[in-house]
Amino acid sequence: MFNKIDYLMLHTNNIERSINFYNHTLGFKIKFKSDAWSELETGTTTLALHFTKETVNPSKFISFGFGVEDIHDIFNKLMASGARLNTNIKEEGDLLIASFKDPDGHIFWVAQQLIKLEKKD
Repeated sequence: MFNKIDYLMLHTNNIERSINFYNHTLGFKIKFKSDAWSELETGTTTLALHFTKETVNPSKFISFGFGVEDIHDIFNKLMASGARLNTNIKEEGDLLIASFKDPDGHIFWVAQQLIKLEKKD
């Protein structure tokens, strides 16, 4: 029936600020840009930004994430860029994970797969 998510839409009160964050801070290329709707390329899923005059009130129960090769490097770059830290780097199962908030308060996380070596007896 469905095999992948094509679009992730986030509402924003300031589309230019959000475009700058996702383009300049996170490095996603702008696919389409207007005052009401903009799209960024993130790989197989398009990140769509939709302008609204209503108060943006992101849910703390919905987040989205990005797999990374070196979480410490990405973490330091995000902190240096002024991204708002939500949770510090921590181990969860076989991942190192940290979360941040975008300019509108949407939570996103970065995660690095841990390589666990099996002990030989």
